[in-house]
Amino acid sequence: MKLNYKILWFDDQPDSAKNMEEGISNRLARLGFSLEVEWNKGVKDEGSFLANLQRRRDIDLILMDWNMGANSDNGAVLAKKLRRKVYTEIVFYSSASPSELRKAIYEQDIDGVYCARRDTLVSETMHVIQTTVKKILDLNHMRGLVMGAVSEFDAQIEEMMSLACSRMKERSKFLNHIRNLIVNSNNSHLRQIEKIDLSGESDPSQLLQHRGFTAFLKYQALCNLLSRKSEDRAVVNILDKLREYETQIIRPRNRLAHARIVELGQRGTMHGRDVEFTDEDLLNLRRDLLAHNDNLCDIRSAIEAGIFDDIILED
Repeated sequence: MKLNYKILWFDDQPDSAKNMEEGISNRLARLGFSLEVEWNKGVKDEGSFLANLQRRRDIDLILMDWNMGANSDNGAVLAKKLRRKVYTEIVFYSSASPSELRKAIYEQDIDGVYCARRDTLVSETMHVIQTTVKKILDLNHMRGLVMGAVSEFDAQIEEMMSLACSRMKERSKFLNHIRNLIVNSNNSHLRQIEKIDLSGESDPSQLLQHRGFTAFLKYQALCNLLSRKSEDRAVVNILDKLREYETQIIRPRNRLAHARIVELGQRGTMHGRDVEFTDEDLLNLRRDLLAHNDNLCDIRSAIEAGIFDDIILED
């Protein structure tokens, strides 16, 4: 799931807008998203800039100051040029009244532009963000639909197998068939793994990307790597956080994978085999995902810095 919210922000004096950036960032964090801002003081090479912007898919919202300084078009003119290339929501702001801003937008004949005062930009922008966040979630909705559908199918198949077993006279033979399927699958994985070259010059991707190398095993391997430097002050905090990864990320992910939507009055909730997910649970999960994403970035930095180059692993 996308956890960062990216704003393309046009203001010729970005330092004057830093307090507004902080306000938006703090409110987004409460929704379980991190803010990423790409500042732009003006557009010099319009053709190249607009062509590049048209190809991009990472911008969630555009903030546009009316007064862009003497060396640039005013915000309304620039907004019109952007609207010809992209349909991302635009928030147009100034110290002037919203009616003046709307007049400027009307004169440029632009649709899909919100107008806000500079002193209320944070709250006005958050109203727009509430809508666009739903669109971000919708981009991941298909993954959720597939995940949920497969969970439903798995549950139905499991129920059918259980029902079939309860009606069979020779149930033991059917159960033995299922056991053989599991054993044969695991043996097949084992044969594949045994053929992988583990020499120093080998390509590790065959092993690292093998389906048998599950998310939990990857987590265990990384913990083992970091634990070899557990006395290093640079590793202590990131290792402590990584040790929470199983309970905060892997287990909820696995439970969500097997959760089923249950309607409760006017709302729905997700029930797994041993847990219920509320809206608050999902919000906390998004926050945990953000925290662990930061921690994994720190681990990568430590690896790139060579902290683990000299470790000796036991067979």
